[in-house]
Amino acid sequence: MSGAPVATPASRRAFLCGVSALVAAPLLVAACSESNGVVTLNVAVISENVAAIESGVLALDAAPAVQSVLSADSVSMFNEALTSIRNVATTVAANSGGTIAITTGQGWVRTLGSSVSAALALVTPFLRLLPTPVGTIVAAIQALLPIVEATVKLVSTRPAAPIFSAPQARAIIAHGL
Repeated sequence: MSGAPVATPASRRAFLCGVSALVAAPLLVAACSESNGVVTLNVAVISENVAAIESGVLALDAAPAVQSVLSADSVSMFNEALTSIRNVATTVAANSGGTIAITTGQGWVRTLGSSVSAALALVTPFLRLLPTPVGTIVAAIQALLPIVEATVKLVSTRPAAPIFSAPQARAIIAHGL
């Protein structure tokens, strides 16, 4: 086995970077690059989807129907999650013209994922009682999150086929409730 190639952490990250660019979506700009063993992320690649996720959660927050089914405690928890989502989206937008260490992007997306999950967990039990467009916005948000996760290498396998593509999900969210 002495002649077998040795996979280093940097080579695995570079491989996953290339694989996730294929998995996440066809992109015009490379999501990641490696230089001197450091894998970096082109922030612009995730910026549009993170902004759409934020817009979707903001639309849910602004919907009187959603607010009417949540208890005061749930509204408070939803607002905490929304604040965290907005902070991540603001940070991503502020850095969208450059590159960052992939681990930094992963941290942002972990925070985004847990905050989105918290917000949607409060709304999802009431989807049967809410207007259909609310469920469509929830599905669009749920379609975008795994795409962002794959782009920053938080998942190394192809996410399940979402009900909407990234452009479809962004268009649904942009249309609003």
